[in-house]
Amino acid sequence: MKLGRLKSRHPPVETAIALQTSDSTSSTRWRESWDQAAQNGGNLLPCIETFPPGFDLPRRTWVSLNRARTNCGRCADMFHKWGIQDVSSACDCGAEKQTVHHIILECPLRKFTGSLEDFMTGREEAIEYLNNLDIQI
Repeated sequence: MKLGRLKSRHPPVETAIALQTSDSTSSTRWRESWDQAAQNGGNLLPCIETFPPGFDLPRRTWVSLNRARTNCGRCADMFHKWGIQDVSSACDCGAEKQTVHHIILECPLRKFTGSLEDFMTGREEAIEYLNNLDIQI
């Protein structure tokens, strides 16, 4: 028995033709799509039309900065969740879970003295904190 391949609902050829015949540029289409999603409550952040703060940092710092921004990074809770670490998801400070949020805002051993906004804007204090942190998030 030979099974046929499922047809794509959005074939790339149709998309390519639509883009070629359109009068708008890709950046215009991106802006329109972003604005439409924002009207529907889908975007909490403004449209980024330039590189975000910290883009020019060394890769290791840039990655840590984005992990702090997204609250998803290398920590005991995530290692436990991913099955990478056989130990508990507890923090060495005694907290039940070591999450990025806990490390940055709550942990008595590692807490950042500034705000989350400092990571979003790439303030020097936040970058220095990440570079001097005893664990890599």
